[in-house]
Amino acid sequence: MWSYSTGFNCSFSWFFKLSAAQSFPTENFLPATRHLNRTKVLAHLLSRDCSKLFPSLWLQKPVVNPMEVQGWMNHVFRLDDTRTANSYILRIAPVTQGSIASRSRVNFEKERFILELLKDCEFTPTLPNYSTGVIDVEIPGEGLSSFGYMVQPYMPFKNGLERNDASNRNSILEQLGEKFRYIHKQQTPGFGAVFDEQQNQFSHATFKDFISERINEIEQASVSTNLKRWLTSRSETLSDLEGSSTLFHQDILANHGNLLLDNRGNIRGIIDWEFAGSGPALHFELASLVYTLQRDGHPRERIENDVASFLNGYGISQNSYKKHYAHDVETIVLLKSLSAVVKYKRLVATDGLKKEPWRELFAERATRFLHQNTRAA
Repeated sequence: MWSYSTGFNCSFSWFFKLSAAQSFPTENFLPATRHLNRTKVLAHLLSRDCSKLFPSLWLQKPVVNPMEVQGWMNHVFRLDDTRTANSYILRIAPVTQGSIASRSRVNFEKERFILELLKDCEFTPTLPNYSTGVIDVEIPGEGLSSFGYMVQPYMPFKNGLERNDASNRNSILEQLGEKFRYIHKQQTPGFGAVFDEQQNQFSHATFKDFISERINEIEQASVSTNLKRWLTSRSETLSDLEGSSTLFHQDILANHGNLLLDNRGNIRGIIDWEFAGSGPALHFELASLVYTLQRDGHPRERIENDVASFLNGYGISQNSYKKHYAHDVETIVLLKSLSAVVKYKRLVATDGLKKEPWRELFAERATRFLHQNTRAA
């Protein structure tokens, strides 16, 4: 999650708006503090060399200001040229995390690809030429570090979380329905959410290949044999959705921090395409909404209301949704739930749970949902 809100926010109030983290303030405070401090240091270091990036954008060296966090690996800055009044957003992420190649940098390439695909939309920024690449930063005591980067124009609107109240939630979801009716028509090469930067497309050749990989994950999961059989059988039916590959966002219907709104509550920007992918778009968009709300402990009435508001804007009736989408959407939610359980068990096995303690809560809710549906079947 990231926003265009200006200033260096040390209150961390933005972070605790995420219900997943509300029960773990102490655990989150320390890593958030370290990350924000490092962002401030990097802003100082970048101020020396930032004008070398895209020299055609600046008449003088831009002012570099740190901004709010976008994930644990990314650092976000606002760049201002006081002579031209031009402003840009710069995001950087380490090329490697230890000895492992960073997915964050590859996701910049995914986002570049998507924003170029949506270049005619009024709610996405027009990118400068060569908006992504790698920059080296000399960090005192650490030496030269390489970061992937992405530069795009600053959009002067409020982050959606600043207006995230019940009075305008239905309006926002209906607006999103209208916007995604257009987004979901965008043809994209490949399937899935993993981006192949060499081929400039999503990594799976067919949707069936993508589903086969999900089924293999079921078979490898440490869950009961009955659950594996039932979920495998149900997931195999998703192959019937094989068809055109179209774009979906997958991290916005339940996360309005990825929205930019004007003072009237109108959507002016859709940002952060890190989890975007290609496939039967409406199914994955709705599954992401349902899973996230369910994972965060919201009641069924809230979930049903949000789905209804989005569908109203999208132009699909409740009857049509129940007949043509609901079963497959729930199947994808089940797969997401299984992934939450698998991730929790992996963190326990590698002693990594202390970094993300909320994963245990996610796994508890996901396990309960999986068992409830298995019994119902």
